[in-house]
Amino acid sequence: MRVEYAIGIILVLLLIIPQTRAGQQYYISKIVSPSEIVGNIKDASASDDTIALLIEVLTVNNRSTDLILIIKDGKIAWRMSTENVERISLIGETLVVGYRNGRVQAIELTSRREMWQATLCPLRNLSSNGEIIVVACEDKIVALNLKDGNVIWEANMTRIGGLAWGNKNGYLAVSHNGLLTVFDASGKIIRETDPGIVLTEIKWSDDDNFIAGISERFIFIWNLTRERGIVKNLGFVRGFDWRNGKLWVLNYWGYLMELSPAGAVMSKKRIAYKGGDLLALGDCILAIGGEYIYCIKGSSTVWKAYSVPSPTRFIELKEGKVGIIGEGVTVIDVRRGKTEWSLGTSKLKYLAGWNGEVAVSFFSFFPTREEKMYIVNVATGMITYEGSGSKVALLSKGVLLYLNGSKLTVENLEGSTIARVPTPVYGGKLVPSPNGDYSLVIKESDGKVYLCHIKGNRTINVGRFSGGAIGEWLNSTAFVVASPSYGDLYFYEIPDKLIAESKVEPGRGIQKLVSNYKGLLAIVSGNVVYVFNGTNEVKQLSFNSSVGHVQWLNGTLIVSTGNHLLAVDVDGGYISPILEVDPTPKIFYISPDMKVIAIGTEHSLVLLSQTPPKVEVEQAKTETETEVETRQETSSVHSPLKTTHRESTSGSFPMEFLIIGVGLVTVAVIFGIIKRR
Repeated sequence: MRVEYAIGIILVLLLIIPQTRAGQQYYISKIVSPSEIVGNIKDASASDDTIALLIEVLTVNNRSTDLILIIKDGKIAWRMSTENVERISLIGETLVVGYRNGRVQAIELTSRREMWQATLCPLRNLSSNGEIIVVACEDKIVALNLKDGNVIWEANMTRIGGLAWGNKNGYLAVSHNGLLTVFDASGKIIRETDPGIVLTEIKWSDDDNFIAGISERFIFIWNLTRERGIVKNLGFVRGFDWRNGKLWVLNYWGYLMELSPAGAVMSKKRIAYKGGDLLALGDCILAIGGEYIYCIKGSSTVWKAYSVPSPTRFIELKEGKVGIIGEGVTVIDVRRGKTEWSLGTSKLKYLAGWNGEVAVSFFSFFPTREEKMYIVNVATGMITYEGSGSKVALLSKGVLLYLNGSKLTVENLEGSTIARVPTPVYGGKLVPSPNGDYSLVIKESDGKVYLCHIKGNRTINVGRFSGGAIGEWLNSTAFVVASPSYGDLYFYEIPDKLIAESKVEPGRGIQKLVSNYKGLLAIVSGNVVYVFNGTNEVKQLSFNSSVGHVQWLNGTLIVSTGNHLLAVDVDGGYISPILEVDPTPKIFYISPDMKVIAIGTEHSLVLLSQTPPKVEVEQAKTETETEVETRQETSSVHSPLKTTHRESTSGSFPMEFLIIGVGLVTVAVIFGIIKRR
């Protein structure tokens, strides 16, 4: 074979192989959650009585889908869906949005119209004094005029940490590469010192004569009249603030300390088992201690209040009010210690897919306790059923199965009861058989397993298993029970005939059992998936990272591991990437045709579809309508979240490279023909 033809064949293989092994294009088409806060709060900012929240929903192929909520007096004023946002800042009536690619956008709150946008550099942080917005990048800071977005000045620097504007002097303090530099509003360097550490957060004293900053264990205090400051090890500092010339510090271990400007510890007491953020507001030193907020005056605790699950930071509002950010947001009147309003998140409790539909249930305990369930048609994104309570399974025959007290209840989607089967336990996990005739009822921590015959209206005690129990059906007449702690497997035929026993390596434990209901069983144990055919182990699949979830799809095993969804040919051992997704899904469902992927995140159900979102031509808007908002519905349950950027979240090989490759092959072939002649 001539060299030219060999080169051509190699080029074809290099171009076609990635194309066939790479994933399809997927777009976020729907987000389902009973809460407005459908993801983790990544950033927050406040101005007067308005709060802006940046919520990160899901990252697909390195593109994050984000939601910005504007909240006023506990009500969602408007929302904006977008992608790859790094930081937000609310300054008066202006919302500044900073994107990872360096784009900065200013939006006027009242009209919701874009004021200006600029493209700078890969963004890391934002800070403003009300007139100037400073953008921190990887290798420089850029100061923009807040009114028009024009660049005022910039300065080159590396390893940029915290930024802070003075309270009165209009100076900007920047930590970078072990230095602390103070600029005036025109970008001129006023003072500089060398703390020797990068300060992640900086705060000026009330009179602007001192600057304090933190870096893990250390607090740095600098008197600007001196060349150097002091560094003190106070044990993983979590919060700090100035008040009346004194510096208050709260460390990880819950110790609240009062320091003089010279760094001397004047008082110290433990307020909680774990410390968080700290803010001096009015007469109060506000401190996060565990799950509570403390208002401290002198040596006394004035009030202590539960605010929001897992509180992380304070944001100051007007009129003595403060916002607490965690798994939700709460606003407290500091003077009275009373909650003004709260918005919470929901926890995804359960997800199961059958025949192109997904059943998903959520549990909310803040600000009120509530359970909600939805059934979603994955092809259309339509919600076909909505209910309350702990209805936790969707059967193949289109009925709901749930525990109501000590009775297993079966209903149709219209709410009519089909059967109620008494069980000996309250609560437990239900594992229905493929044909819907039976269901396992498992008290996982107690290791108790029961088999309910739904049509026969009776319950059989299968047994109690040491080390807990989880279960799955092999087919309509056989099931398996596993001891997660010890790796033991017990195979049964209905009702309770033990037919075989087996064991997997117990070191990693057993997290999940997933069957294709035709005899194949996948057992998730850490980063290993054991594959059984019936009662016999046939293969072990090892991955670099822990496995989140698996699903059988026409003999192929879909695996989530290491921020990837992979399609694994169990027989041949071939692995094809479907897409990258962060965080790694702990639960998902892929439709039989693989056109829709339903991913359960911590707070929502996200549908990814191969159908691109429609680019709608909008009519002229009235003054009350928004130009930046892509979603106007009142509930995040009933509408798709469309991305403002139309590029695909694809894992596929670019078509341009395929065209170039075909051209190169053609040139090689022609060259070979000419040379032969």
